[in-house]
Amino acid sequence: MAGGIPISARRWINGELDPSTLQRPGAAMPSRNPVVDEWIARAERHWSMATLLPDLPRGYLSGLFLIQRCLETYLRAVLIAQDIPSRKCRDLLELSNRIAGSIPGWQPDPATLKTLTQAALAYLDPGEGDPEPNRDSSWALAEAGPLRDCLRHWFDSLGAMEPDAAESQEVA
Repeated sequence: MAGGIPISARRWINGELDPSTLQRPGAAMPSRNPVVDEWIARAERHWSMATLLPDLPRGYLSGLFLIQRCLETYLRAVLIAQDIPSRKCRDLLELSNRIAGSIPGWQPDPATLKTLTQAALAYLDPGEGDPEPNRDSSWALAEAGPLRDCLRHWFDSLGAMEPDAAESQEVA
């Protein structure tokens, strides 16, 4: 791993990896459609809001919550793109495990996913157990940035659905 990005992720980003070799047996071919695009747009809105909050004093969980929401939304978009049922789930590790093997280079640190999930739950339900005080918005942006980039590159590799295909999917 050079520069913090796994070799397989760099190969995927640079177009050197054939996506057909990575398909799980029986998995639907991922597709980017208007529903998936809406989920991506929502994830990016969460990220944009989080980038406005890195200077909040330690203990403010709103930045961590927004970053968790960004990753949660992206992970659920992956499931939707693969035609896998996606119910509300705040647990990033569980969502990450559900997409295991389908995203080249997706190897998040389980402790990071657990901390972000814990922060989101503590934000929503005070008293649920705050993360360590040194886990602030700046930390979360640094940890989640490469994960977000990996997911964005995967979606970019799918390309946008052709307008005719999108219309026929809406009719079906």
